[in-house]
Amino acid sequence: MELAQKEKKSTKPSHIGYYLIEQDGLEKLYEEMKIEWRKKDHSQDKYIARTLYFPFLASLLLGVYTAYITQSGFAASMIGLLSYIPFTEIMIKIQHYWITKTIKPSHVPKMDLSKGIPEEARTLVVIPTIVKDAKKIKELFAKLETYYLANKSRNLYFALLGDCTAGNKEKEPFDVEVVASGKEEMYKRNKKYAVEEKFPIFHFFYRKRTWNEQEKSFLGWERKRGLLMQCNAFLLNNQENAFLYNSMAEYLQEGSSFATQSFQYVITLDMDTELVLNTGLELIGAMAHILNKPEVEHGRVVRGYGIMQPRVGVDLLSSRKSLFTKLYADLGGIDLYGNAISDVYQDLFAEGIFAGKGIYDIKVFHSILKDAIPENTVLSHDLLEGSYLRCALVSDTMLLDGWPAKYNSHMTRVQRWVRGDWQIAPWIFSHVKNKFPTFFRE
Repeated sequence: MELAQKEKKSTKPSHIGYYLIEQDGLEKLYEEMKIEWRKKDHSQDKYIARTLYFPFLASLLLGVYTAYITQSGFAASMIGLLSYIPFTEIMIKIQHYWITKTIKPSHVPKMDLSKGIPEEARTLVVIPTIVKDAKKIKELFAKLETYYLANKSRNLYFALLGDCTAGNKEKEPFDVEVVASGKEEMYKRNKKYAVEEKFPIFHFFYRKRTWNEQEKSFLGWERKRGLLMQCNAFLLNNQENAFLYNSMAEYLQEGSSFATQSFQYVITLDMDTELVLNTGLELIGAMAHILNKPEVEHGRVVRGYGIMQPRVGVDLLSSRKSLFTKLYADLGGIDLYGNAISDVYQDLFAEGIFAGKGIYDIKVFHSILKDAIPENTVLSHDLLEGSYLRCALVSDTMLLDGWPAKYNSHMTRVQRWVRGDWQIAPWIFSHVKNKFPTFFRE
């Protein structure tokens, strides 16, 4: 407490938790108490070295043994090379098992927002997805209504970010129906849940198509990634020209005094994701905690977190759809006795993996990523966003997601993920191209 009181207010060292959780704070506390501080060295380099070295040694020994048995250099080389990947998988499993047994699950500190979200943590919950008919819009607004009832609070708003389909024309005949249906569903719920606040709770965006020379068609710029970036740009700068319809811009033009710049966070969900009871409040409470505030250096977050990924389970209905889901989807539904679970990367390196469903700081997200990724190069952008913004896994907060009912659907999804991993492979190097091909970002 004495150490915290000596520091400047509203900084991380001024919070007592800094000296109980943060490595730098613990070191300072031990130094003040004149106790030897033994910092645990869970080096990323050591983890990678073990993952690469021991499988290499095992495959080399197997190759030597094969050469001794067969007297064939070719057979020994092939056995050695082909065995390397299986040995790597075995080594990863061994390391992960050891880590989960020897390191306690880490907890991401949170603020208690059960009494409501403050203005400085104002948040927009969005579902970015392609829409092309009234039926889908109706279903998605019903989901947003459910999420609102499960996470009811001031300063929490909900929006359907409707993306356009690809086509040969800039405007399609069904665009009129999509906009009309979106407005109808939005107005219906805003009327139903009218509150004292002048600004409505539910909103609808529908994006314009732009010509893509590489795809030779009209479509939404950079698809889902571009949709979120353009939403961020509007919230920060009131740039609405990317949207064929934008309810927030419409309300502002009608004279609303609401400032979109007051939005601090965005919770982004997939179409089949469920924001269960109070999950939104817990995520916002984690992002708003002073110890998690992001600190940016050299174009990326180096301390704190700019984005957070909750634990994702499988919803109860999806887990019982077929024999395949019963075998692969594990137990469905929420865990009534949920606590933090072990995650190797969060526990070992204090960083998790972003899977596309979570919460992010709008200003940090936009400032870092607006020019970071070249156009028409990346479809699977979640891992990059988590790496640039430093993602935390909030393992004691849970979302529910769907699961493919058939093996073919599952493998199609896996194939899409693998393709996405190859697309972002250049980012393993120290220098990569950004949006401007002549520049590089370290």
